[in-house]
Parts: sequence; C-alpha cells; structure tokens
Amino acid sequence: MEHLILREFNEEDWQAVHEYASDPKVVRYVEWGPNTEKETRDFISRAMASYEEAPRREYQFTVILREKDRLIGACDIHLLNPQHQEP
Repeated sequence: MEHLILREFNEEDWQAVHEYASDPKVVRYVEWGPNTEKETRDFISRAMASYEEAPRREYQFTVILREKDRLIGACDIHLLNPQHQEP
C-alpha cells in the first residue's frame, strides 16, 4: 500500500502549506522562508499558473499522507530542456 500521494496544488492548500512554510525550524536549510501568508499564497498561485504553460517546464506537487489525507510537504520537477519532454 502506498503511503504518499502526489497531486497538483489547489487554492485550498495554502493553509496546510503555510503551516510548514512559516515554521523557522522546517525551513532552516532551504533558500526560502519562513513565509508570510502572502508569500505562501503567491507560491500557490505561481504553482497553479504553471499548469497552463506550454511547453510546461515546472511541475509542483503536494505530498499527501494517504492514511490521514493530510498535506505534509511538496516536491517539484523542473525541466531544463522542454524539447526532451515526451507528449
């Protein structure tokens, strides 16, 4: 049984993302954060805007803990050369 689900962001995810993105202990070793509410909302908006890009270069996903249906993190894939992307 898989324990994690990856899915694209939606507007309702901002609070769960902000819960970890605003915590100094969580973001200690990353280049961003701790986030303000505006920064978290802007991140979600940018992630969702990337869905419409063609060719798409960024894929951002939520990480959901399946058994609790709880958003616990995020991951992303950045394509450096979209010509190598398969349809």
